[in-house]
Amino acid sequence: MLRATLEVTLMLLGMIAVGCFMAKRPWFSGGKEMLHVLLTKVLLPANIFHAVVTNFAYDLPLGEVMSKWFYALIILSFVLLLALTMVRFVGIDPFRRSVVVGLITYSNVVLIGFPIIQSVLGAQAITYGVFYFTAFQLFFWTTAPVVLLRANGEGVGEILSLAGLKKIVTPALIAVVLGVIFAVLRVPIPAVISGITGEFTKATLAMSMLFIGTLLAEIKLAGLREYAGDLLRAALLKNLLMPIVSLLLLRLLPLDELGTITYFLLTMMPVAVNFSVITYDYECDYRFCSVAMPILTLVGVAAIPIYVVLLDWLPNLI
Repeated sequence: MLRATLEVTLMLLGMIAVGCFMAKRPWFSGGKEMLHVLLTKVLLPANIFHAVVTNFAYDLPLGEVMSKWFYALIILSFVLLLALTMVRFVGIDPFRRSVVVGLITYSNVVLIGFPIIQSVLGAQAITYGVFYFTAFQLFFWTTAPVVLLRANGEGVGEILSLAGLKKIVTPALIAVVLGVIFAVLRVPIPAVISGITGEFTKATLAMSMLFIGTLLAEIKLAGLREYAGDLLRAALLKNLLMPIVSLLLLRLLPLDELGTITYFLLTMMPVAVNFSVITYDYECDYRFCSVAMPILTLVGVAAIPIYVVLLDWLPNLI
């Protein structure tokens, strides 16, 4: 399990390194902006739609599916509210608070999370993983833009204005909503459409890592010292505080042991790649996020065996 996770992490870091190399080449002039548009307008929406309609639990009653989504949304909302509260009391730079909130709240469900739950819990955990993933996509693409817009000083009135809603209603959010509608209504997807979105899905991860690499290329090594304090605080919040409070909350939800453990592990996974991409879109401190993403991923991977040990205590907690 640990070896497979480390291999995934090294793969991510390798693609990020290629992106850094590309950004330094004269032939890549303007490539960062092109990658960003390709990701946000085409690849990420196709990836999300394909994942939702492909992995939906079609064999289960809709009421059971909705209840599992609801429990996932509860834990995600709690983690977000706790993160929004804690960043105000631990000395994080106000300009970076929204980015740290995202680093704490939004986890890498598929690339790292699914292999982990399958290796630790077996294939039966994937069903709960799909419930969590679908709820996570809806939660991420509705709350993350609001968190980042608030960081730019936009009030509730501005966010709910027509201009503000245009920033929230992104192609990715539309893809989530359409995917859920198609899945719930059991609308068959034409093979051509499924094939196109599936091929785009294969390219999404690599393009995301290359894009993050182009952002990292803008960072001066001498300037990394200014990030050290906030990186340490973010790591402690994500990997020390959140596991404790998440376990305490999950014991209150009417989930069986498999569902509780699955939701816990997925909530504790390292930061979602998509969050690093959209910080650039919303003009937040994307340089800090680009530095924090690979570092916190390494820290998060190192913490996974600790979470697995904690799970031995879980039957006594629920």
